[in-house]
Amino acid sequence: MSNAWPGAKAQAASFFKNNHVNEIVTFLIIAAGFYVTLVSVTGQNFLHPLSPVTSNTLNLQNAANEILHSIISCFMMTVLSVVAGKIVKFVYIPTLIGCMLVGIAMRNIPEFGELFYINEYWQFILRKLALVVIIIRWGISINVRFISKNYIFPPILGIGSAFAEALAIACTACFLFNFPPSLSIICGFVVATVSPAVGMPTMLRIKEKGIGTIKNIPDVVPAACCFDNVTSLLIFSLTAAVTFTHDAMFPTFVKSTGAIVLAAIIGCLIGWLIRWFPKNDNRHTHFARFSIIASSTYAVITSMLMLGYPFPGIVAGLCLCCVSTTKWREDNPRGV
Repeated sequence: MSNAWPGAKAQAASFFKNNHVNEIVTFLIIAAGFYVTLVSVTGQNFLHPLSPVTSNTLNLQNAANEILHSIISCFMMTVLSVVAGKIVKFVYIPTLIGCMLVGIAMRNIPEFGELFYINEYWQFILRKLALVVIIIRWGISINVRFISKNYIFPPILGIGSAFAEALAIACTACFLFNFPPSLSIICGFVVATVSPAVGMPTMLRIKEKGIGTIKNIPDVVPAACCFDNVTSLLIFSLTAAVTFTHDAMFPTFVKSTGAIVLAAIIGCLIGWLIRWFPKNDNRHTHFARFSIIASSTYAVITSMLMLGYPFPGIVAGLCLCCVSTTKWREDNPRGV
């Protein structure tokens, strides 16, 4: 018995020294601390903070309870999403898949739908916040100076691959599933779009490890993905604007194109302005730059969304992030 204890202790120590296990335990400790604090502040039941929500339990008299329930639901869903992402990472599946599985379960399992309730307006704001994070990571990963020096290969690779994939999907939808041509084009370019949420962080990690830097792969791929996504979203936006409207086709097309061009100009102007602030010798330069680019991008995207121009807002946010980081790369020792 005395000989078994050191072996079990060594195995336990080895288990908790595993990187993935260590990350999960660390997160759970932090989450437990926030959970206790949140439950204590909101006055919810410690063991069962979420109670089933129905239309009868939410009214003007208990609006405060709706806010508290939304806060608890957001916290619990965040914890479950992070844990699920860490678990699927064990089997070399992208972390985002685990988070998506949690979201699918919350939306499609009735029991979860009753327990986890989030105010509809909160859901709208959270989705836009997630979009802003994706746009920022996408924009700052694009090296504008690299594109200006290599202006042939990235556009050909990005635009060519987008059209090849979209046409294959559109032909399949049109001839095999009898989709209308316009809807087939929309589906083709939606499916063909490269996900910035997956591709851009991967390229950033590859660049940090120095993999493929000799052939500029971490710069070529984001640049090509930029042209791929912009082309796909542009054609999708124009086709959808012409298809789902009762107005004349040509004025609608000109209006949508003009909105996209104007949004790109606005994004470039704002990006050129904020690229000078703050100076690199300030104490909290990186935090200040993060705050500036995050708030500006969120303001541009949400304001254009409220005006009825969702895709031009994405274009403006992307241009803002690309232009603002051109000068920040020069005075940053790491060049990022």
